[in-house]
Amino acid sequence: MTSLADVPLLDSASCMRVALVLLHFLWQGAAVCLLVLPAVLLLRRARPEVRYHVWLVALLLMAVCPLATYLYIDVVPSGGPVTYGLETALPADAMAPGSPLPAFAPSEVVTTADLLGPGDMRDVTTPATPPSGVETLPPPSLLERLREVSQQYASHIVLLYLAGVTLVLLRLTAGLIGGGRLRRRAE
Repeated sequence: MTSLADVPLLDSASCMRVALVLLHFLWQGAAVCLLVLPAVLLLRRARPEVRYHVWLVALLLMAVCPLATYLYIDVVPSGGPVTYGLETALPADAMAPGSPLPAFAPSEVVTTADLLGPGDMRDVTTPATPPSGVETLPPPSLLERLREVSQQYASHIVLLYLAGVTLVLLRLTAGLIGGGRLRRRAE
């Protein structure tokens, strides 16, 4: 059985971009709505056409948000980090002689349990300290963890979105067919 990662279209950088656009649109759509609601409440006594135009501008803004996000987000095709219009390369002198040692993530630091042999049962609960001169990185932030999860499930997010679009189109088609039948019966 093939997995989703085996489908070339769903494993591409464009799939990751689409998944990030969909995830970003959740907060963007909510932000547009939160901006428009006070305006509509202030225009309660205005003519309906004015309120209609305010909502129309909000819908147009919501249509522009995914396009702008798609153009703004840059995804490295090899499954590397997602950048938001920023380069993530190390400076050229980062590994030059005399430069400080690079920082290691907590998962890369050797722990006491890694140093113990199979028969050596010393105090395993004592946390290992990194060698002198090596600093550890703090645990990943919520944004970094969300980015990792979105990279891991990008194909699932896009497939779920496409399934939803398909269901809505099927519902619309059924409604149009049903409306045509009702109109023919009424004649």
